[in-house]
Amino acid sequence: MQKINPAKAGKRRSANINENGLIWGLAIIKLAIILIAANHYHYNPKELYYLACSHNPSWGYADVPPFSILLLWLVRNTIGTSIIALHILPALSGALTVFMIGQITRELGGNRFAITLACTAYILTPLYLSIHSFFSPAAFDGLFYVLVLYFFIKSIHTENYLNWFLVGFFMGLAVLNAFSSMSLVLGLFAGLFILKKRAAFRHKEVWYAALLVICALLPHITWQLDHNLPINHWFNNHSVWSSSNNSLAGFFSKQFIFNNIFVIPIYIAGIIAPFKSKVLKEYSIFQFIFLTVFVLHLVAGTNDGTSLFSAYPMLLIPGAIYMEETLVENLGNSFKLIILLPIMLFGLLLLPFSSPVLPINGLKIYQQKISEYMPVITPLYISHHSLEYGAQLDTDLKTKAIHSFIKEQEPGYYKSIITDNSQLAAAIEFYHVKYQLPQVFSPHSVYGYWGPGNAETSRCLYVDTKDIPVQWRALFNTIVPLDTVTINPDFGKKNRIFFIECRDINKPIENAWPALLHTD
Repeated sequence: MQKINPAKAGKRRSANINENGLIWGLAIIKLAIILIAANHYHYNPKELYYLACSHNPSWGYADVPPFSILLLWLVRNTIGTSIIALHILPALSGALTVFMIGQITRELGGNRFAITLACTAYILTPLYLSIHSFFSPAAFDGLFYVLVLYFFIKSIHTENYLNWFLVGFFMGLAVLNAFSSMSLVLGLFAGLFILKKRAAFRHKEVWYAALLVICALLPHITWQLDHNLPINHWFNNHSVWSSSNNSLAGFFSKQFIFNNIFVIPIYIAGIIAPFKSKVLKEYSIFQFIFLTVFVLHLVAGTNDGTSLFSAYPMLLIPGAIYMEETLVENLGNSFKLIILLPIMLFGLLLLPFSSPVLPINGLKIYQQKISEYMPVITPLYISHHSLEYGAQLDTDLKTKAIHSFIKEQEPGYYKSIITDNSQLAAAIEFYHVKYQLPQVFSPHSVYGYWGPGNAETSRCLYVDTKDIPVQWRALFNTIVPLDTVTINPDFGKKNRIFFIECRDINKPIENAWPALLHTD
């Protein structure tokens, strides 16, 4: 048995303590950035939509699997629906993701600089700041990726295949959180087979992990079959191949617009790492998983290029280790600052547009200064990142406009509100007590599957950002355009709201509903 040098062992223990402190510190920085901004601005319209879903627990919804909605149901029934309450879990998820990135980097042989580089790059990437600033499935997607990755690595390093139960558990949660996470599952198992690591399949725990994923999915698959596979409609409506508003070029441009451009060299280093690095040559499965996720997103034609960002830590971690192993060791410690400083400066420059750390008036002044001194940044980055704020302000202004319009009528004059937009329906439903709004119903997305319920249709008010569709015109004998209000938020695009009175329905709403329902 080899003797252990007490001095070396003590030095390594000290290094582990220092690295643990570093990882915890970086995770706390991420948490602090998000929580500082947690109560600024208004609800994101997507949050209100998911809140509406949480009032109707199910094994599936029109455009999202059930896991994140279950989390939101728990939040709503424990700490409430304040903006801060809704933002606690996304903030914790972001901090835990940073923590796991640090742990994986260390597990693969990275030292303090690699840990700092990987975690800092993640913290100051605009999209990661944005997705952890409000509640959505995307806030948890990346966390499941790194948890799967961590326990997969632990199973290799410890030769304890019981870790595969945790791999399967977190893969199951991942696919119940986002449809796109199936690419993670396929990438991992296909990578084991194609990269000649088939010995893993001799262990029953690996098969149990696959079984856990299948068991997790079964209730949702059953729901999909019972509802005529809404996932098909979702993919059709979110595909660059079928959408006139998006393109393949848009998919690729988002990889730059929502990234920190100074982090991209780390991704490139992560691609070449297994071919050049002595430490990482056994971990080419990272790059294989990323390639699988990328190709499947491309084949599916998902127009939301941001969903690919959950897989970027597969390149970020080995890239940071490879940079530490080669550039820093060969060029010296002074090179550390040359790598880190641009990432930090660019990330901090875009921070107010990625996470709402400034009040509205402060953000407006900051945007004016940036536009004045750095005009090239504005059209490329700021205009895209400020759209999320525009959506929050826009939704608040819309509900106030609807409240003002209805307040001018006699109490109870309109029996119901109709809208062809599920997010607007969710906002009206959320604020209906505060603004004394009538019941709302909508045939769009998940509201369409819930049906009109007991909606009164003798006199309805149609409100939407587009004119009333022909299906509604055919349903009511009397259609009276009343007003059009322009919504002009401080950020984002101008919008109009149409107010149209609908009377004298010519058939029961339940009978007309199948023709009205849509998910586009």
